[in-house]
Amino acid sequence: MAADLGCNVVVEGEGDLSLTVANELAQRVEAAGKPAVILYLSDYDPVGYSTPANMAGKLTWLHQRGDLEQRS
Repeated sequence: MAADLGCNVVVEGEGDLSLTVANELAQRVEAAGKPAVILYLSDYDPVGYSTPANMAGKLTWLHQRGDLEQRS
């Protein structure tokens, strides 16, 4: 379905993803040169509940550091 809509899908891993993963995502977004929307899907358990916010924080930090020009 994503390919039919021209969407790029990244499936990365389990648990709280690392700053390295966030940085690689930021680099992919910047290299594409297009606006990006990130939908972060996680399970609803004590750890999974906070992982989307944790990734948002990592991307915000990368934006503040100057590694991500997209609005975060």
